[in-house]
Amino acid sequence: LSFEIDTWQNNDAEQGVNISGVVDGEDIGNLAFTNGVILEDNSRKTGSVEIRWDPSKGATFYTTGLTTNADFTDVSTADTGFIGDDEFTFNFSARVGGANQDLFIDNLVIVAGKPKPAPLPAVTVYYDFEDHEGNSVADKGENGLDGEINRPDQITIGGSGAPKGSTPGTAADFQGAFLNIAGADVAGIVNDVEGQNSYTLSAWIKPSELGGDKFLFGQTSQGIHNGIRNGGFLHQAHWGADTNGATNLASLDGEWIHAAWVYDGDADVGTIYLNGEVDWTGEKRAPNGSGNLIVGGRNGGEAGYRGLVDDVAVWNQVLTARQIKSIAGGQSPINAEPADDDE
Repeated sequence: LSFEIDTWQNNDAEQGVNISGVVDGEDIGNLAFTNGVILEDNSRKTGSVEIRWDPSKGATFYTTGLTTNADFTDVSTADTGFIGDDEFTFNFSARVGGANQDLFIDNLVIVAGKPKPAPLPAVTVYYDFEDHEGNSVADKGENGLDGEINRPDQITIGGSGAPKGSTPGTAADFQGAFLNIAGADVAGIVNDVEGQNSYTLSAWIKPSELGGDKFLFGQTSQGIHNGIRNGGFLHQAHWGADTNGATNLASLDGEWIHAAWVYDGDADVGTIYLNGEVDWTGEKRAPNGSGNLIVGGRNGGEAGYRGLVDDVAVWNQVLTARQIKSIAGGQSPINAEPADDDE
């Protein structure tokens, strides 16, 4: 496999960043490619390069500091014929042709073994529904904010969870129930308190109904109501400031999906992610209302989500697009080791 930063000629069609390779002497072409200028004439760039390869997930290539950066996550190599081998070595090369260029490398770290993504920030709340018992759902984060089950006859916890999530053993089937998280106050978000005015809400979902209003995240009085609306679109709303995602979930054939809603309170920008990709982003004001966060409905438990849910996670900060993509790729929101990790 080859992870390339090509500075050959500015504005050339082949210039940019790519993942490519050679298998059995044959060029397999670009597996991922972004065309663009790397550095301008008479300039110097300083940044970082990170590459990973995992046979079960693929190749990852990130750079920072360039004019055009690599941002490739888990690019599949399964169909290329490439097979890792302990006899392989690492090679670094810099070809500058007729250009007057220098390359300096510092702080080189090589780690053999299964690649691990960068750790995520500590969650505010995390529910994986594993080993459940009683009238509340245990918070597996560090804050102990267990979710009190309301309408327990309208929720079933058991059966298989999201197969691509971090805890596929168990899911919750919401059919009108909701979880009240008494310790997760939304006052900082509503009142735009610095350091408390943002959120990231994440979950694996497999809806059983797409019609009408089916909200997964809300609060006890008005304010946040994020979920599914308007005939099957992911939706972010703050009691007003309502926005649909671009993708109708009916087109996804009833599969498990990863959904995330992010609000940057400093910039007043909302973002909806579907399976790790931006489904909508734009201006959004802060939510109104009061109370605490709930899971499974809005405004005290109305207009509830219907279907399976797994790996519910809440942060009181903005997660980056790369972090959301890592979660959608199976990373644990609490940075737990995969159950099948055999290192």
